[in-house]
Amino acid sequence: MKRIVMMTAVVLCLMAAPEKLLAQTQQQPAIEIIGDRTLIHVDRLGLKGDETLMDVLMMYPEMLVGGFETMLDSYQLRMENMAIICNTRHFLSTTPAKNVKLIHICENPAVAKGIAGLNGIIDLNMQINEDGVSGFIGGELSTKLEKSALAAVNYGHVSPKKTTTDIFATASMDDKSRHGDTDYAQAASFTLTQRFTPLNRLNVFLRHGYSNNKELPFASDNKSYLTRLQYFHTLNSIGTELLAVVGYVYGDNAANSRIATLENDLRTASGTQTYMLELNTPLPFLKGAQLMLGNENDLTNIRYHVRQDMVVGPTPFDVNDRFTVNNFDLYAQLDYTVGPMTFSAGDRVSFYHYGMDAYNGTASRNPTRNMVMASVKAQLSTNHQLQGGYYRRFINPSFIAALPTVYPETDGKTWTTVTTLQNERRADVYRLAYSYSKPKLNVNFGGRFVHMVDGGENSLTLNAAATWIHSWLTLTGGANYCHMEDLGEKLNFGYVRLAPTFRLPWALKASTQLVWCSKNAPERRMLDLPAVYALLKAEKNISSHVAITAQWHDIFCSQRSAALVTAKYLF
Repeated sequence: MKRIVMMTAVVLCLMAAPEKLLAQTQQQPAIEIIGDRTLIHVDRLGLKGDETLMDVLMMYPEMLVGGFETMLDSYQLRMENMAIICNTRHFLSTTPAKNVKLIHICENPAVAKGIAGLNGIIDLNMQINEDGVSGFIGGELSTKLEKSALAAVNYGHVSPKKTTTDIFATASMDDKSRHGDTDYAQAASFTLTQRFTPLNRLNVFLRHGYSNNKELPFASDNKSYLTRLQYFHTLNSIGTELLAVVGYVYGDNAANSRIATLENDLRTASGTQTYMLELNTPLPFLKGAQLMLGNENDLTNIRYHVRQDMVVGPTPFDVNDRFTVNNFDLYAQLDYTVGPMTFSAGDRVSFYHYGMDAYNGTASRNPTRNMVMASVKAQLSTNHQLQGGYYRRFINPSFIAALPTVYPETDGKTWTTVTTLQNERRADVYRLAYSYSKPKLNVNFGGRFVHMVDGGENSLTLNAAATWIHSWLTLTGGANYCHMEDLGEKLNFGYVRLAPTFRLPWALKASTQLVWCSKNAPERRMLDLPAVYALLKAEKNISSHVAITAQWHDIFCSQRSAALVTAKYLF
């Protein structure tokens, strides 16, 4: 362990453009492991062409656990490193896999992606549509009176001067009826990529999200707006690239509670400014080395407007609480490939500031966090890869835990939380992964041990997944095992998944998904669910542009069972 930390400190850490390093081999595998992420090159998988993003992600062993609604509970879905706001399951099950060029699955994003906690990131790089328009429009209706609509459009144009314009836009709507109350959400996003020259590229992101939940006692009305610019400039012939980012996010959230003893309205207005500079470059004096250096700065201002009527006694709570949160990050990563070995080391140093001006007084905290990573990958052959890595992560390090909720604080809890940040915990993560990848066949094994340094549940997770693609059959399966230990209590549980897909005559496709949960699995202990979760799905292509899907999920649980019908038009 000391050697890893010393090596990280000496190298000063760092990441890279993984695809550039892997381009050094003539025959590249479909699934590649490097640094803090796994890369899935969709066009190398040997797909039949009718697969969705959901079909591809099920090939990855870490995602074999969730069910119909919870497959990505432990991941944040992004597109070009921007979070996607929509019905995630509908988006994944509707978007054709062939529209995506590269999928980054980051199990331990602490340096390049700059996220804290144990959750991961799935980042999609879309295919470039250089000339013409393509996309789809889909709608979904379930027996639980839930309605969902999703549309995506990709437009590409090449000018006579060889400049290219690529636009990808999405819009979604979800409407769920529950006992007369309504849970409604809509979102729209716009992404423009403008390539002025081979050396200069501009990305423009615009996003709007809205949700309204009238279900008491916790009704809410939330709006968010985001704009971000990313400018890439290649500085020289060896491929040194500078990235400059500026962005702003505004959120307006209103909530109210209605319980026997409390009527409380809470409105939160927040604004976040983001600035980032990042340099990626090969090192001319060290063949096979790729260096990344970066600085990221976020400044968030939050203001609370509260109205409360207490039936029993007054409670001190300022109607205009103010919070300021600022983080200034410096990060670096180095990837060095020599022969079949790739060594990666990285470090992100975060300088945080928390400030509070509330009824209980003022408080501030200025902690510093150091998130490091070190990994070694062996390319045993064109198809075989083996990787080991260490990652230092932090759990609950953000200011979120310190903010007021829809209930007023009665005991100075907000003051105490900001002053001590007592929920912050450090985790040391150790990972071992193996991948065998070739067209039409992918096999993956992995293991992760999480040691909670500051207390909490230590855990060991082992997983395996395999996918075989045949002319009329695609077979995906896997298993997960987890051992957890906290304060002397030990818990063991596991999952097994089988998901075959059959391509039948008359443009018909049938698939199923079976997940078996062991007795101690959290789903069975906490929610009293059955041991087996199942999904049946049939897809019919009416024409080259129209497809209909019917599915029935959670067959073994009457409380969650539902039938869905989806229609999709492709153009």
